[in-house]
Amino acid sequence: MFIQGIDNQTVELSIHCYDEEPGTWFYIDLKVNSKLGNIEVLDPFLEDYDVKSIVNWLRRLGENKSDFEMLDFLEPNMALQVLSHDDNKKLIRLNFYAECRPKSMGNQDYYVDCLLTNAQLLQLSNDLLEELRRFTDKY
Repeated sequence: MFIQGIDNQTVELSIHCYDEEPGTWFYIDLKVNSKLGNIEVLDPFLEDYDVKSIVNWLRRLGENKSDFEMLDFLEPNMALQVLSHDDNKKLIRLNFYAECRPKSMGNQDYYVDCLLTNAQLLQLSNDLLEELRRFTDKY
């Protein structure tokens, strides 16, 4: 999933593989190009259920049916947040923490803001769902 942020910032998130141990954790390949700094990480910080939650959250935003403004996870490495919205566009902040933040940032906020249309949100949702289905048929 490739997300174009404001001011030429980018976030690339893809499922690399399941964790070797039995369970539902995915190794996630994350590349963030932010005006606050850049990072590349390969780490098991999302479960398959988390990825499905992102798919649903993006879809519901794109359909103007979102029930909540923030999406965070058991492993506190990433959160998605709606900063503002109208019927056709949403300003979303992708927040990154712990292993998904450059060490030089310390405890400072590290994020990328993205202004996305409903069509873009729906396309991101579909793209991530296709990627998820390469690894599991549960969804």
